[in-house]
Amino acid sequence: MTGVLAGVVLLVTLVLALSTALLIARRRLVPDLPVAVTVNDRAPFESRFGTDLLGALAAQDILLPAACGGAGTCGQCRVRVRGEIVAPMPAERARLSRAERRQGMHLACQIRLRAPLTIELPEAILGARGFEGTVLRTRFLTPLIREIVLDAPPDVTASVKAGAFVSLTAPPHDLGFDAIEVPERFSEDWAELRALRAIVTAPVTRAYSIASTPADRRQGQLVLLIRLALPPPDRPRLPPGAVSSWLFHVKEGARIAASGPHGDFRAQQGTREMVLVGGGVGMAPLRAIIHERLDQGAPQPISFWYGARRRDDLFYAEEFTALTRHHPNFRFEVALSDPRPDDGWEGRTGFVHVALREGFLRDHPEPEACDYYLCGPPLMIAAVMGVLNEAGVPPGRIFFDDFGS
Repeated sequence: MTGVLAGVVLLVTLVLALSTALLIARRRLVPDLPVAVTVNDRAPFESRFGTDLLGALAAQDILLPAACGGAGTCGQCRVRVRGEIVAPMPAERARLSRAERRQGMHLACQIRLRAPLTIELPEAILGARGFEGTVLRTRFLTPLIREIVLDAPPDVTASVKAGAFVSLTAPPHDLGFDAIEVPERFSEDWAELRALRAIVTAPVTRAYSIASTPADRRQGQLVLLIRLALPPPDRPRLPPGAVSSWLFHVKEGARIAASGPHGDFRAQQGTREMVLVGGGVGMAPLRAIIHERLDQGAPQPISFWYGARRRDDLFYAEEFTALTRHHPNFRFEVALSDPRPDDGWEGRTGFVHVALREGFLRDHPEPEACDYYLCGPPLMIAAVMGVLNEAGVPPGRIFFDDFGS
């Protein structure tokens, strides 16, 4: 018995000694030193050695978009590093082009502060701020898309430009999908979803485009479109989307932590014809841009091409149809790829890129002279880019939001 106790004491002593040695080594190898960071030639601020740049900036209320929460997978927290070349991390090689890396572009979440650093950021990002919004109302628009309207601080809504997005943070939660109130017309679509559960043990942040019209913003409201992220069919055991699941549970009066506005997806200045192509929640920034341009009295032709699978996946259609009656320069076209027999659909069928090619590009005298705005699922964007390339549209005339689906 005495030998066992002696062995335990020896083992504990050894573990404590090793832990102490590791702490001492860490202090020597990773010194707790101040590191200066300069942003856009402003007065530098101090952070600590080894801190990631994304967190260091956030501590100074410089809130870069980071839909992945700093994991390096969204590629949004981009900064340009001046001076000494910093070797790119693997996540940066995956998300940044060679041209961008040659220009000094990096992901802030991948940079560890080890020496004084000078970076450049768009001035618009420096105007973003953290805030809390109150849920004013929610509603289902399609079986998997929910509209959430937030009451936001006046200075936030005043700084929103059409095409911008905000980052929303969900707290830790354990929520069953059987608690979500679903409209009767979508009950069949939800029959197999009721067994899902979303369990999150730490706060998670994701980005959502703002669908607000000028009238919404004047009322201090942010309109957001949330698509429920479900496990892919070939991997059904994966968990559903952490933030979208929580947002499908929130009710009126709930407070949501947010930051923004972010983003540089904007309508270009000038009078070139505008062609907008969207699908899914890619509707959000395109809706905001269309309303803003028409509200400003834009003289050029504006057409909106929207693709959905069936009639239940189509929303805001009456709103855009009404715009065509009040604005002769606005055209609204819808293509359903897989309408049901009972949909009674008499409009265009097939994919939206085919509708665009057959209904616009083929007969337009100068398709290369138009500006094109794309937002939707990646496959849709790739297909539209293909038909635009066939029509001779130069890349400089194509603008797209790459996370709005």
